[in-house]
Amino acid sequence: MYVQFGIYIVEGSILFIVSVLILIALIRTPKMAERYSLIVAQYCTNALMGFGTVLGGAARLGMMFSDCLQLRSARFCMLMPWNILFIW
Repeated sequence: MYVQFGIYIVEGSILFIVSVLILIALIRTPKMAERYSLIVAQYCTNALMGFGTVLGGAARLGMMFSDCLQLRSARFCMLMPWNILFIW
């Protein structure tokens, strides 16, 4: 399980970094930002998904390392920040 959540962190950080770099390249020129506005929105969403994946992997690893054995309800898990980012 530790490896799986570590992969979440690596995968999410790669997605976040690449999306932000492409987003910066598109936004730097106003003409490009206007022409590719839909693609800018898609890369913004990809960056948020990458951030949510990093946040989810790090929080789950933190819970596993802290030996948190307390059972939680489905509603509690649904309201975790990374799940809210995924739903958005």
